Amino acid sequence: MTFLNAALAFGALAFTVPLIIHLLNRSRFKTVDWGAMHLLAEVVRTNQRRFRLDQLILLLVRCAIPVLLAFCLARPVWTGGDGASGDGPVSLAIVLDDSQSMGAPLDGAPGGETRFRAAAAAVKSLVEGAGKGSDFAVIRAGGPPIGLTDVPTFDTAALAAALESAEPAAGVADLPAALEAALGTLAGMSHADRELVVLSDFQTGPGQPGGLAPDAADAFRRRLADLDLPPSVTLLPIAGDGGTNATAENVSVEGLETPDRPVGAGRPVRLRATIRNHGVADQTVRAALFVDGAEIGVQSVTAPAGGTVGALFVHPFAEPGTHAVSVTATPINLPAGDALPADDVGRATVRVLGRLPALLVDGAPSRKPLAGETDFLSIALTPLSFGSRNGFAGDAGGGQPADLIETRTVPRGEFQPQDLDGQRLVVLANVKDLSDEQLTALTDYVANGGSLLISAGDRVDLNWHRDRLYADGKGLLPRAWAAVAGGQNAAGGEAPSRVLAERFDHPALEPFNDPAGSLESGGDLTAADVRRWMTVEPPADGADGGRVIARLDTADPLLIVKPFGRGTVVQMTTALDADWSDLPLRPSFVPLMQGLAANLATRPAPPSTLRPGEPAVALVPAGVEAVAADTPDGRRYAVSVTEEPLAAVPLAADAEGTREAASDDEAVRRLARFENTRLPGFYELSWPAADPAAAPGSDLLSPARFAVSADPRESAPGTLNEEERAGLADSLGATLVTTAEEYRARDDRRRHGLELWRWLLGGLLAFLLLEMVLQQFFSRPAKIPAANGLANGNGGGT
Repeated sequence: MTFLNAALAFGALAFTVPLIIHLLNRSRFKTVDWGAMHLLAEVVRTNQRRFRLDQLILLLVRCAIPVLLAFCLARPVWTGGDGASGDGPVSLAIVLDDSQSMGAPLDGAPGGETRFRAAAAAVKSLVEGAGKGSDFAVIRAGGPPIGLTDVPTFDTAALAAALESAEPAAGVADLPAALEAALGTLAGMSHADRELVVLSDFQTGPGQPGGLAPDAADAFRRRLADLDLPPSVTLLPIAGDGGTNATAENVSVEGLETPDRPVGAGRPVRLRATIRNHGVADQTVRAALFVDGAEIGVQSVTAPAGGTVGALFVHPFAEPGTHAVSVTATPINLPAGDALPADDVGRATVRVLGRLPALLVDGAPSRKPLAGETDFLSIALTPLSFGSRNGFAGDAGGGQPADLIETRTVPRGEFQPQDLDGQRLVVLANVKDLSDEQLTALTDYVANGGSLLISAGDRVDLNWHRDRLYADGKGLLPRAWAAVAGGQNAAGGEAPSRVLAERFDHPALEPFNDPAGSLESGGDLTAADVRRWMTVEPPADGADGGRVIARLDTADPLLIVKPFGRGTVVQMTTALDADWSDLPLRPSFVPLMQGLAANLATRPAPPSTLRPGEPAVALVPAGVEAVAADTPDGRRYAVSVTEEPLAAVPLAADAEGTREAASDDEAVRRLARFENTRLPGFYELSWPAADPAAAPGSDLLSPARFAVSADPRESAPGTLNEEERAGLADSLGATLVTTAEEYRARDDRRRHGLELWRWLLGGLLAFLLLEMVLQQFFSRPAKIPAANGLANGNGGGT
């Protein structure tokens, strides 16, 4: 405790005045002998103790009055034993929950004010109430923590302007990460007096601020204890009393399913949205599909209370590029909208490619229909074009046929190195051998990013393939051929093998994991009879023998994938015609070959449908140095281009065999990386048009689009109740307040202490009144008991 006017506290010595008066009055008494005094001796002895007690009480009251008066004038301040910082500057770090749920209307707020706008107003109030010279840092917690300003600032006007333009993000509030970021920021701030305030709706559920795990809270408290200058921690809830929105009506688009692989232009694409009803009443929902901002289709669905419903759309994309696709869910029964409009939209991107050129090198050509080595493969890769040429119907939309792959077939003897120019895929089908010129050109083609499929057959020269195409593991062939297997069994009949039934993990084969009734797989891959195949030798010591992505039931490999330089090679151990198997006659042959061809012919790209806060990464062509990033709020940022090893680049369709070798010095990609994808909506990275011939791939088109949707975990609007908030504050070692005004009052008491003069003044007045009452009470005429003689009338007359 301290005194604002410490000198006046010495006035408490005035208590000696009544004490001295009391002592002096006692010394004035004189003893007078009186003959009848012995008659009152018994009365005096009986009341002497009471008289002394009365005088002592009055003395104490009279001594306390000047002491209270002196302390009242000295203005004592209670500081709790820690001292008070007064109006000195502080370092204030504020964790601001800007997650999607903060976009919900605030309970009882006029005009539909959102939780986030209320939180922003509270931040302004806290900043304005801080001492002059204080510095501030606001950590946005709706996703990966990020500062509202680049560095802590003393400029309150700039901070207010940044708050005014800020909007809730699409992610979940990561409270542990935000607290850690705030402590790290405080460590570099200017003042020893430090404060940490958390503003959040404290939404419930796993991963939410209200669902903070006990170990995370313990870790935070240990972190605080280890700091040399630990801040005071305060929790300021934003969503009213808590828990009142647990049953609020809300409809959200929980997911939007799009094709995993790029699709061809003009091909019908299935788009399925999952709509969830978080409320307690069934909702009729208007589901609308938008492509590149234009409304394409609408349907009405009923979402049951607490359940989901699907909305399926089919749309052909006419133009190549990355298209922005969104589905909106509007509850018809809620004219004013639901509790959280931000999650009413699901977003995704669809990568549409133009026709990809493929060169088929036929090792056994024939003039007879379907007798050539590549005839079945050509039909499988261009079924729509083949159907159009032979009088069949076109695509489902009634337009012109549009195949993803465009094939060109050349016999082995006519294959020229210049035929490789512009090709995205080359197939060697039952090719006996190649000339040195052909092999050199093909090796360079694959090493520079091309893709190659090598199939077996009866014309393959095993020695040449082993010596030149395998070359002790240094050539194009993943593994050296060993011998032809299969043929007749002991009874003289054929003993075919089949594809081993297992779960495929290569993107081209994943559709066959659920062949029953699957429209994508086109049938059961394991039902085909493989009568003959080639076995392969184990890889040479230290050589990369590739990865087996499909096997026969004899355990022999059927398909092997291997990266070579910057390209990819697939080795198929059976023939592509019907001589060695009936696979080309099976419905599964078309999706198998199209899947392999599309996977090989398309270069893997970073994902374009992102989680909130996940960076948008685009591969850019050579020669591009300037990239612009356009965000959903209409802002544009400049993004630098960097070169990174491909192993460090996240790919949407990543599979072994689609990455370049990590040891290749040239295995780098030119990247544009934009980190701030917190807002829901579509982002674009664009650059000036480049010459496709100078680019690594003609599918590196500008602009590259990215979609960010609201995190579905934010769609349940329930928050912690008052008791649960108190428990959370206790687990963090924090103080819980309900308003910014309450925080400022508490902070004022902490910084300036609690003045006690009002209480002392009240005590002074009470003691003055008490002194008057006691004086009157103690001075009243005493009732004297009668002595023995006087009471009986034996004392004589009057």
